[in-house]
Amino acid sequence: MAAKEVTESNVSAGAALIAQAMDRREGAGRYKAMQSVMEWDNSRLAYRTVKRAFDIVFSGCVLAVIAVPSLVLAAAIRLESEGNPFYSQIRVGQTHRDGSLSTFRMWKFRSMYKDADERLAELREQNEISGAC
Repeated sequence: MAAKEVTESNVSAGAALIAQAMDRREGAGRYKAMQSVMEWDNSRLAYRTVKRAFDIVFSGCVLAVIAVPSLVLAAAIRLESEGNPFYSQIRVGQTHRDGSLSTFRMWKFRSMYKDADERLAELREQNEISGAC
């Protein structure tokens, strides 16, 4: 029960420090408040280390479990049609403070023809709905 009280007091202390930091309007006061938040966060280093280790080990176990079905699915896609069983596409990620966008490459199992991107123009010409792009 003592550990629970310590945990609850740490959470409320952290929340209070963050609220205090966000409430400060002037630069020096906000800086001091943010330093307090960082000091409080460093006091939780052991907890964060254990949590990070758990996250890595658990993710590795999940990847090991889904590896076999993923290989079977990739083989099935490859047998059904020629071409790479994986499809990649550039997606937009986060917006940075300066307004620029970060992009990343997304990979997934192919669920369409291998040349679907090239067939798109042909399919748009055959579209029967008026006003469609």
